[in-house]
Amino acid sequence: MKRFRFVKGACSVAFLAVALFFLWGCGKRAVIQDLKMAAVEDRMYAIAEVFYKKGDYENALLQYQAYVNQYPHRAPAADALMKMALIHVVRGRYQDARAIYQHVLDNYSGSTSAENARVEILATYSQQGDYRGFFNRIATLEVDTLPPTALLRLYKLMGDAYLYSGRTKAAVDAYARSLSFYPDQRRTELIPEMTAAIEALGVEEIDQDIWGQAVDRVVGRRDCQF
Repeated sequence: MKRFRFVKGACSVAFLAVALFFLWGCGKRAVIQDLKMAAVEDRMYAIAEVFYKKGDYENALLQYQAYVNQYPHRAPAADALMKMALIHVVRGRYQDARAIYQHVLDNYSGSTSAENARVEILATYSQQGDYRGFFNRIATLEVDTLPPTALLRLYKLMGDAYLYSGRTKAAVDAYARSLSFYPDQRRTELIPEMTAAIEALGVEEIDQDIWGQAVDRVVGRRDCQF
């Protein structure tokens, strides 16, 4: 009887060991399969990035599109779409760029890419030289809901649009607003635009309070010569 219990117990242990080994093997294969899939996914995106950084935009576009088609719900998909839109802008295909930005807004709402897309759609009008379309689009934008980085970009675009439209005082005001969102180390990037606006406007017409605030934000003092 004892021997029977011993054999029965040994069989149970053996069965458990086999079952665990089988499960471990299945789990290991699943992990390996996941790693292989991740490797393929990462490789696809990495290839697209290489093309993009080399300036081979058409091949980058194809590779990004292939990635988005295969992995639309992966985190980098929205970023890939944003890069695709930028490529269309570089190529002067503004309508295609706007269509992609709208796709990001419709399908990746709440993401950082979607927040940026709201402003980058505006940028395509400015880059196209369609300042009427730019300002018409701003009228539909809920500015108060934009994060600081998007506001920085928005006011910078507004400054550019005002400047190229000949509304130089409005350009200075917009650049000053943009400066309030710039990190300290990047504020000097706006000096050339501000200088052009000031030179075009004429010192006597400048809103001294706005310009003084702008200079304060750029270099920290008012007695600065540009």
